[in-house]
Amino acid sequence: MKKVKFICEQYVDMLGILIAVLTVFSSFFITGLFGMGKYGTLINYTLCGLFFVYIGMLLIIRKKNSCFYKSVEFYICLFLFFYLLTIGLNTGKIQNLKIFILTAIQWGILFHYMKAKRITMEKILYCLNIIIFIVTFIGIVYCFLFNHPVSNFAERHCGFYENPNTGAIICAISIAISMMFLSFKNIWNRVFLIINIVFQLMMIRLCLSRAGVIMLIAFLILYALIVACYHKKKAITAIRNLIVVAVVFLFIYNVVSPKLYHLRDLILYQPSAVLNVLQKEETAGSNVSKRDEKKATDSDNHRMNLLISGSKAFLHNPIIGVGQANLPKAVNEQMLLQDLETGGVHNAYLQMLISNGTIGFVSYAAIYVVLLILFIKKRKTITLAMIQDKNYNYFCGFTALTLSLFVYGLLESVIVLSSSFPAVIMAISAGGVASFIEGNESVGKELSTNGKETVEYHHTCI
Repeated sequence: MKKVKFICEQYVDMLGILIAVLTVFSSFFITGLFGMGKYGTLINYTLCGLFFVYIGMLLIIRKKNSCFYKSVEFYICLFLFFYLLTIGLNTGKIQNLKIFILTAIQWGILFHYMKAKRITMEKILYCLNIIIFIVTFIGIVYCFLFNHPVSNFAERHCGFYENPNTGAIICAISIAISMMFLSFKNIWNRVFLIINIVFQLMMIRLCLSRAGVIMLIAFLILYALIVACYHKKKAITAIRNLIVVAVVFLFIYNVVSPKLYHLRDLILYQPSAVLNVLQKEETAGSNVSKRDEKKATDSDNHRMNLLISGSKAFLHNPIIGVGQANLPKAVNEQMLLQDLETGGVHNAYLQMLISNGTIGFVSYAAIYVVLLILFIKKRKTITLAMIQDKNYNYFCGFTALTLSLFVYGLLESVIVLSSSFPAVIMAISAGGVASFIEGNESVGKELSTNGKETVEYHHTCI
């Protein structure tokens, strides 16, 4: 038994990192790329199997942690416990259990390893950012060289992404990650990140997703404000970067994309371009920038109908909810129109109230409430650490990304209780915030006693 325990101690972290890598990249490829969803079942069952092995290894090791009850992980366990309770009291247990395991991987493994091994997870994020850039770049080139998009969404082009909304949020997340890594000293890394930001802005422009644009704007404003508040020496730099990104985005949105479409039409459709050059100059980019007004109105009405129907579904089961697997049926029963909905209600918080009830929502909110309380208690230490620590950029970036994903949750329903890419990033970014908040106490002592300029974060509750 001692030998088994020794083996588990040696390889448990390696298995945890492997699960984290598989979860991050599989969520991007399966839920983010067009036509890859058919491989989701195989990957999800693989992750579930590895997760049970990981839990078994932890049970064999059984490390005692005296400060576990003071850490955020304790409240994550409470959230997962109440999630299991709602599964046991509702039908559709198998599908609900699968979603539970994926959620447990996000918050039990990704959150923990982002907090405990932040540098390793940041390397994973950087590699992911490179892959997102490649997909976006090829998608933009394909869009302008061929007459038809990869997936058919009328005038909305999303390259190789699953749909315009998914493409826009992935590009916005990529921009957020790039902003965090701009503190690299290597000039070539910084050049790549700047080029990546430009191409991601172009793809957001082509996707025409309001939710993606709102999430990006929220991140940029929050990032600049957090840097300005907690690192006054860098406030001017943060505001300057915000202005630069905003100007580049407006330039791409209003000038570059229409001109590129006009150039594409001139190359691919020379006869019509010659005969109707005046008309094309007047309407350049119209197939990108003008969406049908009636369709937009219908979309808004449908979303409002979903919110109303979702609220009624919640009131029918306000305590324990109906379970994630039964959510579409519960919403459809309250629909005012005849167009049945098979997905969510375009609001992550209302969807959690419907599926997991009040106890599930409150236990999930408790995770962030505890983070906020710890942040308030240690704000002076955090401020001191940020002034003298070169990693201030990561804390500002992860905090802004977490808050902007909260904003995105008001418009879409995929940031929690889902295997989607935004749900995975939500857990990672929250772990990034926790790595600074729960690990800053020893940093503050180091700074105050030794006066060091560069310090390491010691995670006292892991």
